Amino acid sequence: MTDRYPIEEYAGEFFERTDGPNVIWLRKDPSHVADRDHAHIGLELIHVRAGWSKLWIDGKVYTNRPGRLTIFDASRRHMLFSPQDCVYDRTVIHLLPERLAYHLTRSFMAYLWPWWPWALPEPIWQVDLDPGVEQDVTRLAYEARREFEANLPGAAANSALLIGRLFILLHRLYRATQPDTCGGPGSGESVVSRVAAYIRDRYSDRIGATRIAADLNLDPSYACRSFQRKTGRTISSYLNEYRIVTARNLILTTEMSITDVALEVGYTDPGNFSKQFKRWTNMSPSEYRRLYKSFRPA
Repeated sequence: MTDRYPIEEYAGEFFERTDGPNVIWLRKDPSHVADRDHAHIGLELIHVRAGWSKLWIDGKVYTNRPGRLTIFDASRRHMLFSPQDCVYDRTVIHLLPERLAYHLTRSFMAYLWPWWPWALPEPIWQVDLDPGVEQDVTRLAYEARREFEANLPGAAANSALLIGRLFILLHRLYRATQPDTCGGPGSGESVVSRVAAYIRDRYSDRIGATRIAADLNLDPSYACRSFQRKTGRTISSYLNEYRIVTARNLILTTEMSITDVALEVGYTDPGNFSKQFKRWTNMSPSEYRRLYKSFRPA
């Protein structure tokens, strides 16, 4: 374990003495909460039921409020603060991604492929839940917590399956925000939908923006302008993002070499793959695997 990603006692010691994939707290604090600036291994989910807080991560400030669920990479430096005279009621879930993948079945994982929260291109993702989804999230968290505390045979695997069901709900919400919309012929939405579908099907091939436009019978300049206008991203950026997301999953859930992962997701030059991977994750592919594999279950 590197000094860049120290393990805080409150999460690390739990992971060291259990084979479970998660640590879950259901917390209600009658007064303000003020964390110190810290970082630890894994992924952190916060679901606020009452009160609110501010989360500092990577120099930016985000608000946690009732009905909002926040997922972030806890290996980034972060700090939480809630105000005085505020009952702060929330669910906090710490996850070890590789360990969760170990417990979930391949068929279960295939449903979510290539999206897992720890493979998001940004270090944080937030979503406001409608009442029905929020009720499901609360129920699944309570059930997973009960399994976590049970310490019975199969409890770790069952807790992982419950968290997996939670991710299915979040997966649907996440996909709704991605460039997957449809529109009429020639519309910007149609271009985005066609390009995104092409990338999902052909990301492992030697493709770029020009090749994608040509294969879709689109003018390259028009395709690039339309995609960027609708999504705020270039076609090349979206392609690289999709490849790195997929690579992160392969690194965590398979024993493939880094070179083979690079080739599998469409990079012919392992050096360029490592450069792109570090640009998206702030660490090399080898560091990423070592960070999470360190807490592999027996």
